[in-house]
Amino acid sequence: MNLTIDKGESKRFFDLLWPSADEGLLCISSKGSNGMVSKFFSVPVKETACNAIERWSGRDIWYSISLFKQRPEKGRGTEADVIAIPAFWADIDCKEGSHKETSLPSKDEALSFLRELPFKPSLIVWSGGGLHVYWIFKEPWIFDNEAERQQAKELSSRFQLTILNKAKVHGWALDNTADLVRLLRVPGTHNFKRDPVEVKILELNNFRYEPDSFEDFLIDEQSPQQPPQSPDIGSGGLSEIIKQCHFLHHCKSNAASLPEPSWWSMVCSLCFEGGSKSVIHDLSRDYPGYDQKETDQKILEALKQTGPMTCKVIREKTGFECPPGGCGVMCPVHLGKKNQHSENKHYAEQQQQIMDTAKKLFPRGPFPWDVLPSSIAESLKQLARSCASSETSLPGAAIAIFASLIGDVVSVSPKLSWQEPLIFWFSDIRPSGTGKTPAARSLCQVLYDAQKEADEEYKQGMGEWDSLPRKDKGKPPDRPRGYFVTDLTLEGLRSDHSGHGGKVCVLDELSSFLSAQNQYKAKKGSDRESWLALYDGKPARIVRAKESITLSGSRISIFGGVQPGVWRKTFSGEDGEIYLIDGTIFRFLPTYEGSAFYPLTAESWSDENCGAWEHLLRTVMSWSDSQQEAENRKVLCLSEDAQEIFFEWRNGLMQVKDDLPGQVRGFIPKLVGAALRFAGVLYLMDVFSRGEAPGSILQIDDITKGTRLSVFYLGHIIQAMEALTSKDIPEVFEVTGQMIHLAKTLEVMKPELDSGRLAIGYIQERFNEKCDKGLKVRSPHLMGSMLRKYDLTITGGRYQANGRSGVYCLVWDEKTNSFIESCPNSPSSPQMKKHSGSPVMDNSNPKSKKSIDGDNGDGEDWTTWTTNGQSPEPESLDNSGFMDNLDNLDNFSNENEKEEAPEFVEL
Repeated sequence: MNLTIDKGESKRFFDLLWPSADEGLLCISSKGSNGMVSKFFSVPVKETACNAIERWSGRDIWYSISLFKQRPEKGRGTEADVIAIPAFWADIDCKEGSHKETSLPSKDEALSFLRELPFKPSLIVWSGGGLHVYWIFKEPWIFDNEAERQQAKELSSRFQLTILNKAKVHGWALDNTADLVRLLRVPGTHNFKRDPVEVKILELNNFRYEPDSFEDFLIDEQSPQQPPQSPDIGSGGLSEIIKQCHFLHHCKSNAASLPEPSWWSMVCSLCFEGGSKSVIHDLSRDYPGYDQKETDQKILEALKQTGPMTCKVIREKTGFECPPGGCGVMCPVHLGKKNQHSENKHYAEQQQQIMDTAKKLFPRGPFPWDVLPSSIAESLKQLARSCASSETSLPGAAIAIFASLIGDVVSVSPKLSWQEPLIFWFSDIRPSGTGKTPAARSLCQVLYDAQKEADEEYKQGMGEWDSLPRKDKGKPPDRPRGYFVTDLTLEGLRSDHSGHGGKVCVLDELSSFLSAQNQYKAKKGSDRESWLALYDGKPARIVRAKESITLSGSRISIFGGVQPGVWRKTFSGEDGEIYLIDGTIFRFLPTYEGSAFYPLTAESWSDENCGAWEHLLRTVMSWSDSQQEAENRKVLCLSEDAQEIFFEWRNGLMQVKDDLPGQVRGFIPKLVGAALRFAGVLYLMDVFSRGEAPGSILQIDDITKGTRLSVFYLGHIIQAMEALTSKDIPEVFEVTGQMIHLAKTLEVMKPELDSGRLAIGYIQERFNEKCDKGLKVRSPHLMGSMLRKYDLTITGGRYQANGRSGVYCLVWDEKTNSFIESCPNSPSSPQMKKHSGSPVMDNSNPKSKKSIDGDNGDGEDWTTWTTNGQSPEPESLDNSGFMDNLDNLDNFSNENEKEEAPEFVEL
């Protein structure tokens, strides 16, 4: 029989799998009269491969899922010959095909099963006897070495085992097809196993994945496979529910004569539970009129209900009465949840232990200011002080603004096959009323001025163009370039897009953007795939009913604020589950802070400090525009030594990845790329601040700055993800420089207590004696406000103390002692002990040049402690000692067995 091949469908299919591969061989196989024949075709796949397929129109035709390095001497190659895979895949045999295995789903059941998975397929093909399912990568995974090929093999095996285990819950026995040389059918051909059936694409979606996007959802290859649940399996499963529920136990005991209303109530009670299908069949099989297909149909009908049937409805429909007192639940299946409570509690405790360990390993710390040019660091810190706000999030806003002016002119490459664009997404997670907006907005003034100038120039040009006679008009002026946006949509971005590509989005409330990405929680469409492509610096194609738009060369950076509760709500569904699989959240670099007192003083952002920042922006703007006009592109490569340092750091971070909480792991690959992006943008900041032209090589110091920033953000990521997944949003205690100084002042003044009191005015004077100008408190009234802020006890009336009459006083009580001990740098704090290998405090750090107290050399005996003010993460994270720090974690834990983990210090 000779049936026509749809060559266009075949070519379309291969283009979907291999859109960018430019090397390797594709294997096409067919079974002829002399056995299996295989031919190899170079990629990109062109007409030659599809012409060969067309010549085999009367045969079964397969292709190998992988690309091969070279033609094998015989056969169709082995896994050792594979150099790339385009996707993860699954082969789901269905009842409609001709198979030896009988425990298979129908086609409709298989499609429903795929919709249950947390990772949605990119492509579904009907093979004529089942479904070939693909989860396509954003780019083909090209193996650089044997280790990567082995990693792909292991991930593919875990991926398949995860799907097989989920299928077993339904009672299905699917084939494991994880091998890297797996043959699958080609769409556009026919399956000749029985009567010819067309192999065709059933479903095509825009979902694209990174290979490691699935890791948190995959079972270990070594873990035992769980058999499908049945009434005899598991103390906490359906058997326990049936055993404890009087009604369901009645249904089981009287299955042969059970009335239809009772049987239907049983089905509606159990059908929403995992593994219930086989259980319902077991409970139905003794009935004389049992029919498997009819029972399957009834189960599908029951699943259309809003939820499992309640005890009240069962009683109304069947007349069944439970014994007096009942069992304490309103629905039979809640008995299973009741039994799981203690197990869930134990699991939650385990997860919290993992989170606590992660917080010790990567503590949330202050920004490492020495990675920035000194003039820019001082400028940002003074801007924060002038706005009475935290300084921690400002460098992220500054980096996003700076990178937007570079656009697509510069990228960073650690090796030939890898380039990172200078694109950054930052989130400032703080409670409302903490001043997230004013300081960040002040950094944008150069953009505001440039936008105003561009808009006025366009307006003038349009006026002149409008005034011309129609015959002389020609092409209207180009739209003005957009430097910033405050409302982010793909359509708006497309209409505002220019050749430069760079733009920064300034969002006072980041929640609107995040919520738009997560519309999938309500099973609506969204543009998240396009946004993820833009983050990676790739073109994004958006298809709409009226038109299709393509965005190329876009470099959109984002920064904005969001409250902790909104952050949590954005990624939580109505079912309480946390939605992370699409990857949006992993692109954001958060700073996570709690409430803290920052005094408002007369200090302003000085002309000198403001000028340093704005001069830097104008310099990079002028340089980037000139490069854009000349169509020059610069790739910053790593020196050999810098490359070695980067790879060693990356490998160490990936080794510790599995020890981190599951919700944190998805950030790790993105932080690796972010380190390169940071290295590039910090190098350019440094070069332009010194008035020099950029070169093309990043040295050890440059890449070390990038890795340190990634580790800084990892500390805040862990805190942010704890807020996202904890039962209650944890309170974050901000330790500011002013708070530390107050604790030290009070500790020194303790011998001067007057009847257990200290005059507030006297505390103010002593506080101001030894602090930086920016920390000084201007009046006793303001000092009183500060003391109340920290929940210290103030007298209700006026007293005599410290030689002063009729004054309000601090009452020295347990609150005062607790406050002093809670500050890591007060002399009596238990956290001031030396911790060998501690990732929080390193009093021997040679990079720490400033002491906490700012000793002015007057000889007073204040204990001096240095912190990693310039290097908040352990130095070993930046060099070959990365893994040594993990070994020291046990020492850290033992020394603090009865204490809280040391808090970080904010200067």
